Amino acid sequence: MATHSSTDSQAPSYPSRKQLPIYDEPSQEIILVKTELPLQAQVRWARQNIQSFKKDLESRFNFVLDHGLNIEKKVAGTLGSLIDQKESSSSSVLCVGIGTMTGSILARNRSFPLRFLSPLAFFILSSNQFLPTTTHNVKSYLFKLQDHHFPQSAARRDEVIKRGAESVEWLNGLKQRMFLKTTEVVKDGSQVFEKYSGLKISHDSSPAKNKTE
Repeated sequence: MATHSSTDSQAPSYPSRKQLPIYDEPSQEIILVKTELPLQAQVRWARQNIQSFKKDLESRFNFVLDHGLNIEKKVAGTLGSLIDQKESSSSSVLCVGIGTMTGSILARNRSFPLRFLSPLAFFILSSNQFLPTTTHNVKSYLFKLQDHHFPQSAARRDEVIKRGAESVEWLNGLKQRMFLKTTEVVKDGSQVFEKYSGLKISHDSSPAKNKTE
């Protein structure tokens, strides 16, 4: 009996074979946990601010550009309505430019106020002379703007224009009176000279009288 038990204890042992399944076992579910670094939040904040600033800048630029184009159209339309087509197609514009350059040349060696005011004065005078219709339209338009935006200044302007017109009228009357006085003095002097010299220097005969004679 003892021999049999020792023989059994010395017999080799083999591992039992495990039977493989027919289908693959289901894989375990992988759970991803989103963890955000502090730098990512800062980068996202900076990117959003940059994009917002870019959109705001583009919208402001487009607004300014559209506003500028509208102003350009209005200015072009206003200038087109003020400029007389007949005067713009003639040589009057060249004459105005020559007159302005003349004022600049004449005041070239003068003081600064005279150098500044002389071309402006020659420009205004030459414009009134060679571009009367355009100058009148521009002056009327500027007066309307002044009446609308600066009524007090417009009232003073009207007063200055009124006094200037009265001064011009007074000067014209004075010139007329001096002309008549000079004519009368010359006539009296001619009569005295004819009386004492016997020479006839006056021309009183009219064309109708000469034709009758």
